[in-house]
Amino acid sequence: MLVFADADLDKAARAIVGEIAFKSGQYCAAGSRLFVQRSIQDALLERMQAAMDGIRIGAGYAQGSDMGPMISQRQRQRERAQAIVDHSLSEGAQALRGGRARPGPGYFYEPTLLTQATPHMRIAREEIFAPVLTVMAFDDDATPAQVAALANDSHYGLSAKLWARDLGTVHELIGRLQSGQVIVNGGGGEVTLPFDGVKQSGYGRENGHVGLSAYTEIKAVRLGY
Repeated sequence: MLVFADADLDKAARAIVGEIAFKSGQYCAAGSRLFVQRSIQDALLERMQAAMDGIRIGAGYAQGSDMGPMISQRQRQRERAQAIVDHSLSEGAQALRGGRARPGPGYFYEPTLLTQATPHMRIAREEIFAPVLTVMAFDDDATPAQVAALANDSHYGLSAKLWARDLGTVHELIGRLQSGQVIVNGGGGEVTLPFDGVKQSGYGRENGHVGLSAYTEIKAVRLGY
């Protein structure tokens, strides 16, 4: 996720927190890495913390629950997420919210917001698959190419979310981001568009004409005449 100073910060904060809380962060396109322009970092973090404080945690089918538990104990996913968070905290990251399993019954993990992270930390290198959001700032004078380089410094490339109003910045980043899809300012889903990733993300594209081609057999004919 990339947020620039000209973005709608209220809308961006709600969407970013909603993404990481959806399915407790356990879905393929969860935006777990956030790069924000330094001059608006504090303003965005203030909005995001307020949004996180409003998340109601409870059983998945319970009335009023916004975020349910993580997957079963047998998968040990919560323990793995905790190990990644703890390692990054030991290297200097700070937890503004959460950072630990929720005490009491149930396989819950608190919505977590980490700052002061660096690209070499485990939290920024590995797919955590938990409701954990890692924030890293980029300089106000950074070029779109430099920002894209930060985002592309990953083994993964499934989905990128971009928040900015300047269309010049938007279009340049669309071309530079190494990602199977780019969602700009909260653009909605569209079943006619293909979905898959690049690098170590994905197993083949679904949806759209490209997705349908996976269910066909293509015959090549070479005819001499």
